[in-house]
Amino acid sequence: MFDFAKLARTICSDALFGEWITYTKASGATRRIRGAVKRVPAQTLPETGRVLRPYMELTVEDDMTSGISLDELETSTDNVWIPLRMGRAASEFSISRILRHARTGTCCGGGILVLEIR
Repeated sequence: MFDFAKLARTICSDALFGEWITYTKASGATRRIRGAVKRVPAQTLPETGRVLRPYMELTVEDDMTSGISLDELETSTDNVWIPLRMGRAASEFSISRILRHARTGTCCGGGILVLEIR
């Protein structure tokens, strides 16, 4: 089983964690945060030939200052500015859903969030 608490402790102890992202709330308020971005390319399912769209997974602290708080998050209306590819200009993407949430109680405010970005 994956240890989210260990991941959260690692994230919080590493000042160089992830990349800079701009989080935009539905109200229009923005802030710069750090997050780890996993870019998942488009995939074709061999058994059906169906093509799955590319997406990103964003891991951030569950925190209203240094990350995105679960209490403030509004999926589908909140957005993030992330480069589609490292080193490129950032584009705006929607936070489509929460993939995982881990409350650690040891750091990172309320824990960590893993979000699907499309």
